[in-house]
Amino acid sequence: TFKLWNRHLAMMSILMNCLFASNHLVEHVSVIVPEEF
Repeated sequence: TFKLWNRHLAMMSILMNCLFASNHLVEHVSVIVPEEF
């Protein structure tokens, strides 16, 4: 069960990293787009 829990935590951390990365990209794009238009 401990290995499964470790795997679960690893997947959760990866998902959180993806969410933070997508949020950062969205903010970056929202900052760049108005300057282009």
